[in-house]
Amino acid sequence: MRMRRVVVLSSFGPPEVMSWGEEPCPERGVGEVLVEVEAIGVNFADTMVRRGEYRRDQPLSFIPGSEVAGVVLEGPADGPPPGTRVIVFMEDGGGYADHVVAPLDHVFPVLDGLAASQAAAVFSQGVTAWYAVHRFGRIAAGMTVLIHAAAGGLGSLCVQLCAALGAEVIGVASTDDKRERARAHGASHVIAPDPEALAAEVRELTGGRGVDVVIDGVGGPVFAPSLRALAFNGH
Repeated sequence: MRMRRVVVLSSFGPPEVMSWGEEPCPERGVGEVLVEVEAIGVNFADTMVRRGEYRRDQPLSFIPGSEVAGVVLEGPADGPPPGTRVIVFMEDGGGYADHVVAPLDHVFPVLDGLAASQAAAVFSQGVTAWYAVHRFGRIAAGMTVLIHAAAGGLGSLCVQLCAALGAEVIGVASTDDKRERARAHGASHVIAPDPEALAAEVRELTGGRGVDVVIDGVGGPVFAPSLRALAFNGH
């Protein structure tokens, strides 16, 4: 019987509530792929799960983790052959393990030259950023975009995508170091997340017009000022 090492969340709280465990590796069903894990993505949503602030429908104890990268060991004939490097979306968690089983339509090949650590780090946030910029934001050259948490995982990807499209990016970040990182990723301007000053600063930077799009993965006290920072017909 193949065994696997896992990280188990048996109570909500700080990182110390997680512990190592060992259990039989799940059996691969029809249309599923068995992957040996090389890297595990840890994004902000995972920390919220650990603290009990997100996906509380999962009963304790459980194995968290929504994205892993690794190598196919076994799979269906119409799937990637053994040895293929893949990224796996673990829709219901279970990614904090050295072996995982997932449906074929949750397994995607990794581009040559992309390290497993990079693939695991960019998957969930990368897909979210792509939808925010292309599908919902409909960003195009010449537009002005306000991006909150511009140095974070999601925000930094949005900054890069928007800048690559020719948009002017106003980033929002909380420290000098984060603001410098946002500029390095392509932000033209970076301001502090001050709810009292945010709308006025954006209006000043845009000559009174406001921004075409706000990408806000933060919410809370900056939400209302972000609405006031929008140009006419902005979204």
